[in-house]
Amino acid sequence: MPPLSLRCCARLFAGTLALAGGAAARAAPPAPLPGHVPARSYGPAQGLPDVSIRALLQDRTGFVWVAAEEGLYRYDAHRFERFGADSGLAAAPTALQEDDAGGLWVGTRAGLYRRTGEGFARVQGTAGLDVSGLASAGDTVWIASGSGPLRIAGTGAAVALPDWPGQAATAILPGEQAGTAWVARWGERAEMRYWTGTGWQPAQLTAQAAAARIDALARDGQQRIWARQGTALLLAARPAQAPVQFVRAQLPASLAGQLKSARGYLLPGRRGDIWAPVDNGLLHLSGDVWTHRDVSHSLPAAWTRSVLEDREGNLWIGARGLHRLRYDSPFRAYAGREGIDGNAAWSLLRDSRQRLWLAGSGLAELGVDGRRPLAATQGYHLRTITECSDGTLYTAGLPGDAILAHDPASGTVQRIALDALASARVLRLFCDRSGTLWAASEDQGLLRSPAPGREAFVRVELPGGTPGEFVGDIRQDNAGRLWAAGRHGLALFDAGRWQRFGTGDGLRSDHVAYLAPLRSGAMLVGYFGTEGVAQASYSEGRFTLQPVPLPAAAAASGIYLIGEDAQQRLWLGGSRGLYRRDSQGWRHFGSADGLVGEDVNNMAFLAEANGDVWIGTSAGLARLDGAMDAASPRQALPPPAVVITGFRLGAERADPDAAALAVPAGVQRASFRYAALNYADEEQREYRSRLLGQDAQFRQSSANEQHYFGLAPGDYRFEVAARSRDGEWGPLRSVAFTIPPPWWQAGWLRALAALLLAGLVLLGVRWRLARLQARNRALEQHIGARTEELRASNVALRAEIDERLAAERALSALNDEERRRKERFHLITRIAALISANLDADSLLQHSADAIHDVLGYASVDIPLLDPADASALLVRARGGRHRQAGAPAQRLSLDAGIMGAAVRERRAQCINDTDADARCRQAPGSSANRAQLAIPILIGDTPLGVLNVEGDQPFDDLDTAGLAIVADYLAVAIENARLFRQARESAVLAERRRVAHDLHDNIIQILSSISLQAQTLAHISTIPSADPMQRAVRVAELAQLAVREMRALLQELRPAEPHAAANAALPQSTSLPDAVQQLLRLMVPPAIVVEFDFSRYVAQQAGHEQALLRIVQEAVSNAVRHARASILRVLGQVDADTASVSVADNGKGMPARQRRKGLGQESMRARVAALGGGLHSGAGSAGGTVVQAWLPRHDR
Repeated sequence: MPPLSLRCCARLFAGTLALAGGAAARAAPPAPLPGHVPARSYGPAQGLPDVSIRALLQDRTGFVWVAAEEGLYRYDAHRFERFGADSGLAAAPTALQEDDAGGLWVGTRAGLYRRTGEGFARVQGTAGLDVSGLASAGDTVWIASGSGPLRIAGTGAAVALPDWPGQAATAILPGEQAGTAWVARWGERAEMRYWTGTGWQPAQLTAQAAAARIDALARDGQQRIWARQGTALLLAARPAQAPVQFVRAQLPASLAGQLKSARGYLLPGRRGDIWAPVDNGLLHLSGDVWTHRDVSHSLPAAWTRSVLEDREGNLWIGARGLHRLRYDSPFRAYAGREGIDGNAAWSLLRDSRQRLWLAGSGLAELGVDGRRPLAATQGYHLRTITECSDGTLYTAGLPGDAILAHDPASGTVQRIALDALASARVLRLFCDRSGTLWAASEDQGLLRSPAPGREAFVRVELPGGTPGEFVGDIRQDNAGRLWAAGRHGLALFDAGRWQRFGTGDGLRSDHVAYLAPLRSGAMLVGYFGTEGVAQASYSEGRFTLQPVPLPAAAAASGIYLIGEDAQQRLWLGGSRGLYRRDSQGWRHFGSADGLVGEDVNNMAFLAEANGDVWIGTSAGLARLDGAMDAASPRQALPPPAVVITGFRLGAERADPDAAALAVPAGVQRASFRYAALNYADEEQREYRSRLLGQDAQFRQSSANEQHYFGLAPGDYRFEVAARSRDGEWGPLRSVAFTIPPPWWQAGWLRALAALLLAGLVLLGVRWRLARLQARNRALEQHIGARTEELRASNVALRAEIDERLAAERALSALNDEERRRKERFHLITRIAALISANLDADSLLQHSADAIHDVLGYASVDIPLLDPADASALLVRARGGRHRQAGAPAQRLSLDAGIMGAAVRERRAQCINDTDADARCRQAPGSSANRAQLAIPILIGDTPLGVLNVEGDQPFDDLDTAGLAIVADYLAVAIENARLFRQARESAVLAERRRVAHDLHDNIIQILSSISLQAQTLAHISTIPSADPMQRAVRVAELAQLAVREMRALLQELRPAEPHAAANAALPQSTSLPDAVQQLLRLMVPPAIVVEFDFSRYVAQQAGHEQALLRIVQEAVSNAVRHARASILRVLGQVDADTASVSVADNGKGMPARQRRKGLGQESMRARVAALGGGLHSGAGSAGGTVVQAWLPRHDR
């Protein structure tokens, strides 16, 4: 049993009432209805009759043995197997015991039996013995019987303890020392005696204690000895000293009255605790505390007779039938006994007054006194419930023609008809923070009703949706944004408008059905079907989606419940139970963990602040106790081991543990039965098995038996392993056996047959040999004639072979030439790749020299180029092969000497295959002598750039010359490209200077021009008494400040350390384009000109686009003020579906056609919009004057 099971046991029998009290102490939420611990009952369906159970035992293998009033049964987690007279057991069992060696002993009213192989045998000397109790210690088995106490040492016979004064021994318990025992005696009065190994010592009993029979003895973890009578418990005082006195144990008054049964039962637990079955439940001692539990506290039977705590922590209770409690489970069930069925909990809500509501078959409140339904809601199959800020509860479901509003204060229920918007089902109701009530429907899309009143609902048009769209859910995240899940994607309402996201935005499917807001601010999204779950986020206008990795079993079965608990752990649910993700990964909860049903209801999930989680299932309501789950986390069980419970070869039983099996010849059938002996998840057991010699692959099944027919003689090995649902496979259990062949396939018979066959073959060979000798003589004559013919044929064949050898040599030469061509083609390809990836001449030349050496294997490679400072000399720019490895210094070579100089002067290849015989050849300093040298000029047209020079130990041919000539042409192109790249880089510098000139003109010159006009006007009006020169002076000052800012922005842009500062100087992020244009108009336009400004159809664009549009407006306004002599100036800005545009129009004298494309201003404006993919138009307006219009592609900010 796991070490935590004792605490779980104490938690069960210390009471779910204590849990309720603890929850009340935490103040919120209030204590729920306690519920019950799920239990499984066993009966005729599993092979166990519905009879009273007398004793229970789990052996060290793991089998559970049941002593029933009509026979002995063994349970293997599949079925109960009965052992009766056909197994050697002649009477019904009364007691069970396993000794330290693993032997099983069964006491009956007709003697004592011991397990032997597959059956039982009566122990010698116990015939007719009425056994009432068994115990063991060491190698000794102690027996209490109607004839007195007995003991068995090892495998010997039963021996009565000497000097017993007669009468029955009703109970027995091994003593503290080996060979000693406590024995209860009953005659006219009860007695307790202690066997010291050599004699008896009596213990003292009070008169009251001696008046009743002692039926059972047990020792607890503190080594105290307890004695059980039908209505009393006795406790030994000072058990290590003599005389020992047994006195009545002092129990609380509430428990003393429960200690009633016709026979006293007392059973030790696995952790030093004591169990006492009674007629009204079960008493349990843990430490010094006795507790009592009955049917009202999860006990599955009104009375009990036997208790077993197995190794996994399950509590087995024998009563009328057998029951197993999952008492270590943190789940509590709410089902029929609490008045809740599978249709009662399709939606759960804890309201603002901390009341728990269930929506399902009507609306009901769940309190400590049970389920309290609202009569006015009966007849409705409700799927959803929500609470608005005024405390009103809204619920709906099927039929979807109305929404019910319940006021808990007055107890009234109002029906709100949906009329034309009636749906087949309302799937989700949600009241947002503003008080708006939303309804997600199956075939009417998304509905809303603003507060107050809620009499009228309207349909919300979702982007990309349809009027009859399936909308499964609507929720609100931490930032107040609304999310809706529908058939055509995920919808989001933010900043006053809806957006839609689908597969193009990363969703696996457009059909999303479930939503759950997370405390992190993200939204958990569940797909319809088996596409899984994802986590969606929206921040600063950006939508992101992250898939949630799921267990394979969860993804395959579909997810229709998602949620998050108070510890921010994700919960998923489907048809195979629940899955929870914590720091250690996913954990599955199913019926083996105490979940009342594994088929969870759609989004029936409620997470409490105290850690409790409520789940609605098709079998009822389940609650995970958060405190119990945190205090006692479930220990993962190891993969189950398999036990072979039945093995037959043919019709005979076989021992699976036998070292050598005696298998009769001719057997063709084998049968195996097996079991994995753990019980917590016995409903989800799976096996895989195979018979090596027959099966190549494992077979997987939940069945625990396999049958094989038609087996041929040979060696076989049966292998089987087990696992719990979705868990790891346990260890293999195997059985090996050999099926011998029948007599007609025996080895001796085959050997005899082989000898007979060999004799016949020998006779046949001798007869055949005589015939062959005669034929050989005839053949010798024929061979002589053929020999001459063959000699002539050999001569002709040698001639043909010579011809073929010559052809093969020619073919080899062709293959060699083809190989060299491929090498040169590979070199050309590599040089071309270097040219396309490198514009640095020195790097390119060095890589090319290395490539020529690596691919073609030339000993030395040199690439000198003409010296830019001295056209009569070559300067070596790259070396490869021996020259590079020797580290030879760079050389200057004269064009007037050497092979390389000749290649440049004559502009053709120079090839010397014997350098010693040519006076032009000379050895480079630091290099080794080579026998051959080939120099190829590098030419652009007829202009030499340098030489490609290679040297080697082997002569060069035309293929070398042709291949290197192509490489030299490539190098010429690459050198020219590098030169052109340098020129292009210099051109880019000139282009940057031109851009600065445009900026000076567009910004500074226009502002200075405005300052000049304002200054002239100021000088003129200073002579007019009625004018206001101060206003003009202020405007001039503002224009001057603007000019200073523009100049600083331009200087900032030219400064390398802050490349982005200038882009933001003229138009900061916090300033919109309409505001900036209005500021320019106020500063640049004189009062005499009427300004018409309209940016009502404009939407904010990216900063770079707005900067360009501002400069174009500035240039156009400046031109109109300075040149047009206009009285009206119209400035418009708008954004349509694809473009953002501005226009400046005046009613002035217009612009001559010849000047419309001249001037730096026109050129600057066109260059700005062209760089951003837009256009510019300037010309006469429809009513005269001039119109300048610019447009750019739309890019909203």
